[in-house]
Amino acid sequence: MYLLDFRSKYGFSLGLIFVICVSILMVSLLASLVEVLRNQSKIKKSKEMEKKDLESLNRYSRTIIYDLFQKDNHIMKLPLYNEDVCFLRDKGMIEIFFIRIRMH
Repeated sequence: MYLLDFRSKYGFSLGLIFVICVSILMVSLLASLVEVLRNQSKIKKSKEMEKKDLESLNRYSRTIIYDLFQKDNHIMKLPLYNEDVCFLRDKGMIEIFFIRIRMH
């Protein structure tokens, strides 16, 4: 008897709240799915561009990248003002770190 009274009194409100909550959940899931698909598309395009960039490099630049990947720690001494090294740095294919030693 109590549940029937409760349902007749609040049934419409509970149904409306349920529909709103399910709608919000569906929109949220759809937005998450779209974001995941966008990220996958960006990663795919990025890999294609990286492959294209690597294929367009000259022999010396390819050798630099190959030698860096062959080393265990991926560290190598490179000429700082060489145009190939600067090109690779500007394209983001390599990073240059400076180690400054102070002597007293």
